[in-house]
Amino acid sequence: MNSASSKSKLVPFLAASFISSITRKRISEFSDTGSSSAMIIEYGGEPFYYLGWPGPHLWRLTYDAAKACGVIFQRLPKHILITMKSCPSCGKDESAFDEPFVGAFCPDCFASKKSLFEIKLPLELEYCQKCGKARFTGIWEYPNAERLALYLTGKVRSEYPFTVKPVGLSSPENNMLQAEIEISLELPQGSTARKKTTRTVTLLPTQCVSCSQRSGGYFEAIIQLRGDEAKIARKTALIKAMIGNESFVSKVEELKEGVDLYVGSYRAATNVLSKLKLAYTQANKLAGKKKGKNLYRRTYCVRL
Repeated sequence: MNSASSKSKLVPFLAASFISSITRKRISEFSDTGSSSAMIIEYGGEPFYYLGWPGPHLWRLTYDAAKACGVIFQRLPKHILITMKSCPSCGKDESAFDEPFVGAFCPDCFASKKSLFEIKLPLELEYCQKCGKARFTGIWEYPNAERLALYLTGKVRSEYPFTVKPVGLSSPENNMLQAEIEISLELPQGSTARKKTTRTVTLLPTQCVSCSQRSGGYFEAIIQLRGDEAKIARKTALIKAMIGNESFVSKVEELKEGVDLYVGSYRAATNVLSKLKLAYTQANKLAGKKKGKNLYRRTYCVRL
């Protein structure tokens, strides 16, 4: 190792192990190998970067000795000399962050100094206390974290592009839900800010359409089961359970000749019969009119 050379100097250990992924990426753009382990050094007043890592004691070598050991050095063009910014608020430089600075500030300080988003009020949902469903944009569904995150997405206002991810959801209590979400915002210069927030959603007690119809004895179809009593009993229990996934059974009438199930939706009735591969005969009876269209009640007779 020749430390007496006029041009030799100790290689500065510039942010070696702590160089940020952003700086590494910017360096690697000029690397023939695409290496992200390149490090900036200075030799003779000009910037260089080297590729690879020959050993743990490189910083003790002179430039000439390191080169003699096989370290590959390449000159950085002057117009891409990389300098690290320091945040005027917290004092940290770019090496401490994976995200780029936004202007003069680090991503954390920029996000804390400026209101990046707001959530429009009120946060209210109609809630059926009988079945536990909530009304989302006209559709009654059981509330879950994903559905609440989608609902809150429509309430977020921001000048930056954003996405909303569900984090957690409490059980309904005192006509309220606590929904926790994470909002990711795309800031200028390619930086991203992530903010978690918990919001209270007020539940407005009411009755959903299905529960209201069920309590009023509404039905669109009758499934008549006829034949063997044991088979009728098994099919009645199975049909009631399957109908419950799509609609409701407002009444079960036990007769001498069999069982009649009054179903809230004729579509649900036909779907269940089709899934069970039960043959039936159908009769339609005019029940009234709605918006100028005839309404029919359908009767499906199934012989077991």
